[in-house]
Amino acid sequence: MNRRTAILAGALALVVLACAGFLLWRRANAQAGVSVRIYQYGELVEEVRLDQVTEPYTIPLSGEDGAENLVEVAPGRVRMQSANCPDQVCVNQGWISDASVPVVCLPHQVVLEITGGRAMRTPPQDKGTRRLTRLALLTAIALTIFMVEAQIPVPIPIPGVKLGLANIVTVYAVFVLGPWDALSILVVRVFLGAVFSGQMMTLFYSLGGGLLCWAVLVLLCRLFTKNQIWLCSPVSAIFHNLGQLLVAAALMGTWVVMAYLPYLVIAGAVSGLFTGLCAQFLIGRLDKISHSP
Repeated sequence: MNRRTAILAGALALVVLACAGFLLWRRANAQAGVSVRIYQYGELVEEVRLDQVTEPYTIPLSGEDGAENLVEVAPGRVRMQSANCPDQVCVNQGWISDASVPVVCLPHQVVLEITGGRAMRTPPQDKGTRRLTRLALLTAIALTIFMVEAQIPVPIPIPGVKLGLANIVTVYAVFVLGPWDALSILVVRVFLGAVFSGQMMTLFYSLGGGLLCWAVLVLLCRLFTKNQIWLCSPVSAIFHNLGQLLVAAALMGTWVVMAYLPYLVIAGAVSGLFTGLCAQFLIGRLDKISHSP
């Protein structure tokens, strides 16, 4: 597999992973007080609370050029019962009961969209789905950042020197999700990054540095708060570079490579400070969003 093919395959895999994660997230966020909004020609025609429907009934819609749609509303679900559109895709879609996928009649420009009210108490199985979805999305984000950064030339001709922007996700995950979720994201990202870049040899270096970086972050998150990520990240980045050098020394059977350590310490401190500030800004913004009315 040549480099261009690997990049294309990686990009396609990322798109599929991100879409799957998005659909799982939408399904996991099913809510109480569910309503269906009926749009025609981009305007809201009617909104019905599905949790208040006791008996099925239909809503006829008439449009331009003889367009006819019949919407059937039932307790907790809705469907396009019939339509005189040529493709019948909206009718064949059947019933929907959550916000994962709307019903769309493109020829007649009719949309049935389910929205939620106040969230229900999340069942245990939904919590597992949320966790899996969150891990998939963060892994896709980290892998995308890694693949993009791999195409950026490094102006400093020293092996191992790079921005390490994908570590923003690792830092965020350790402080917000916990050590084991962060480890899962790290291992999957490192493995898929090596596969998609076509450089499996880098797997050992990235995994060695990543695991040492993760271990240091786990220790530091017990000593510092989320407001001090900017201080923890440079330290973990330095140990990330140290881990890569230790793996290189073990594979090559010589300690000569440790001559790069002073340069990688400086590079790790600078890049780690940047990724730490990014992670801290991200956590701060998400906290504000989650606490906003």
